[in-house]
Amino acid sequence: MILINLAGAFPTLFYPKLVALYREFTLNFSQIIAENIKLISLPAVKIARMGKIENPELLRNHYNNGRAVIIVGGHIGNWELLTKIHHLEGGEELGYSSSNLTFIYKEQHSRVSDYIVKKIRTTNSNIKLVPSPSAARTILQERESKQCFFLFADQSPPEGSKFKFNFLNRPTSFFAGPEALARSAGMAVLFLNMRRVEKEKYIVKFEEITSNPTACEKGYITEQYARLLEEAIEGQPSNWLWSHKRWKRL
Repeated sequence: MILINLAGAFPTLFYPKLVALYREFTLNFSQIIAENIKLISLPAVKIARMGKIENPELLRNHYNNGRAVIIVGGHIGNWELLTKIHHLEGGEELGYSSSNLTFIYKEQHSRVSDYIVKKIRTTNSNIKLVPSPSAARTILQERESKQCFFLFADQSPPEGSKFKFNFLNRPTSFFAGPEALARSAGMAVLFLNMRRVEKEKYIVKFEEITSNPTACEKGYITEQYARLLEEAIEGQPSNWLWSHKRWKRL
């Protein structure tokens, strides 16, 4: 699965290079697993050393304007660490505290797995976890609050998704939800990239897709998200979760 995904995304690479990239990914992923185990017991002062927010002022500006924001991202870097984003260097400059952060997540099939995921995400953090079936209702209800919603929308959407773009060298469908919610709630949309700079050390950077979603043409927000995600993956290929079934539906 991993090699197939890599070969489809980088068709010009010869097999030895693909194998090397595969090994880089597996090493990177094993480090992420080890980091996440540590997150269960790691104190806030040590979590702060694991990452730096390059431009926290971009998010703080929306907080100062009293706006709710949708942040779209992908399974890049250590996405579990983002549930402690307020602890990272620069986190105190975001404006939004941990109680103002809501993470939309997919419930695990196993109760044990779901418990572990929640434990990792809520230790040292007052964030809210909202199961994906309740995402739309929660976001629309809280659109007038100073709330920041994180949606990782890089997995395979349900059949019949209306947005499809060329992504990593193949036609790829995308979730319509983030754009639809942003337009309905009138929320600004920011993209989040997370780049590994060394073991247990990341750089987080925001990029604004739009501050006025209702003025955007239909599909623009999703297309910009796809473009920014592709650029992030191509910039550091081993940093993305190649093991998920992204192209089970084309």
